[in-house]
Amino acid sequence: MANAQNIDKIFAELAKKVQREVQINLPRKVGIIAKNHFTDNFRKGGFVDSSLEPWQTTIRQQSGRGAEGKYTPLTSRRDHIMRSITSHPRPGEVTIINDVEYAYIHNEGGVVNPKVTDKMRKFAWYKVYSLAGIRKGSKKKHRADYFKKRRKREVTKSF
Repeated sequence: MANAQNIDKIFAELAKKVQREVQINLPRKVGIIAKNHFTDNFRKGGFVDSSLEPWQTTIRQQSGRGAEGKYTPLTSRRDHIMRSITSHPRPGEVTIINDVEYAYIHNEGGVVNPKVTDKMRKFAWYKVYSLAGIRKGSKKKHRADYFKKRRKREVTKSF
């Protein structure tokens, strides 16, 4: 009879251990495995389930110039998107997220509307004027006249 009472206690203790494992330990372990899986996808340059489905080749990779040509899509010197994958375990569940603001666009696609600041706008106009040969404080030349003169110079140079 003593064994019957011990069996009930043993089953109760095992039930508590299983409950603790499911609620606390497994979500942490699953989160680590999932994070490693997603990081591995970045390193291999595609989705890896049963086999590798490579991501679209980037222009940077096709050029093959410099250090940037050696990286896979969505990776760079900093690997910011890849390194920002985090897991958030809770009792009985785990959530894998990426807080980088452009991660969603990379994953799902879409249209990006960047915010143009005054500093960016000022630099853009500076480049327009410098390429057109117009300096600050000089009399503004008509754009068509500038390009006519430029074409004449190019034609005379080619002969």
